[in-house]
Amino acid sequence: MALGASRMKRWMWGIVCLAAALPLQAQETAADVSGGEHKTEAPATPEGEKSSSPVATKPAAVPGAAQSKRSARSSAAWGYGPNNGPSQWAKLSREYFWCGIGKNQSPIDIRREDVLTTDLRAIDFAYGPVTVRPRRDNGVLTLQVVSGKASITDEQHRFVLTSIQFHSPSEHTDGGNRYPLEAQLLHQDKEGNVAVVAIWFRRGEANPVLDEILSAAQKKGGASVSLDPGKLLPPTTDFYRYNGSLTTPPCTEGVRWYVMSETAEASEEQLRAFLSLTGRNNRPVQPLNARRVFE
Repeated sequence: MALGASRMKRWMWGIVCLAAALPLQAQETAADVSGGEHKTEAPATPEGEKSSSPVATKPAAVPGAAQSKRSARSSAAWGYGPNNGPSQWAKLSREYFWCGIGKNQSPIDIRREDVLTTDLRAIDFAYGPVTVRPRRDNGVLTLQVVSGKASITDEQHRFVLTSIQFHSPSEHTDGGNRYPLEAQLLHQDKEGNVAVVAIWFRRGEANPVLDEILSAAQKKGGASVSLDPGKLLPPTTDFYRYNGSLTTPPCTEGVRWYVMSETAEASEEQLRAFLSLTGRNNRPVQPLNARRVFE
């Protein structure tokens, strides 16, 4: 009987010890979980890509500006084909998330009856001879400014010309009508903000400056050429003004657009030559959403 009581005491003591140990073990397990072993972390970003989080928006990088090797690799995939065209851009790289989620994208359809007439000041064009180097990347003909000075000033805000791009047919449309060619003159201020002057070209007389550009672009490897970008402008420089984005990846928003309301002219031969160089390279028009176009 005494032996049975002793065993009973040892058995009860074991249960007490086990009951005391369980809460302690539970606390240690909870500490391990909160200590970071199961902490939720941001997914690793593949090499050559930036985070797709739109928390901080940097000024739009001007297409054609110098890029690092990593950036160049990540941007090489986009184009205008069925697998890498505008509808696929946002899927190609995290850097291109604006192409998919942006609400202030370019190009747009400009409907003259919806344009708001205001007292916009005229743009001060300070264009002169510049030396440019042509190249074709991702289906776009770009003229990179390598020397010379050309700029525009809007309300005492100065933007320096950095490059010129050509799109066949036009990216912006005029009441649903598309022109055979659009030139986009890209400018940048000291803070990296972008302003673009867009020029529509219709069929008409040959433009001598376009001949110079085509001649340089058609040479193997491209050849530098000196030209006056002011000679690309139409006879009058009235414009439509709206806020948009780059029309090529990464489609960054916050871009000032000045679309010339009068068209310039190019010959049928010149228009065919631009199309032959690049193929069709226009992004479809994007929703205007809550924006307004001014003149």
